[in-house]
Amino acid sequence: MLRKNSIMLPPLTEQQAIVEYIDAKLSKIDQYMADLQAEIDYLKEFKQRLISDAVTGQICVAEPQKGDTQ
Repeated sequence: MLRKNSIMLPPLTEQQAIVEYIDAKLSKIDQYMADLQAEIDYLKEFKQRLISDAVTGQICVAEPQKGDTQ
């Protein structure tokens, strides 16, 4: 047997305020995610450049030997 249950809903203005709040937060989250993705892409590119420079000898990656000056 199914009973009729009443559902409590906040007033329409309060519902709209909730939606606006959530939309604002989601917009900030989306912006943070885009910024983080850009940072990740930059670091991946930097890593590839660093590897390339090390392989081609443009930077020295050898550990300094005892008594060597830098």
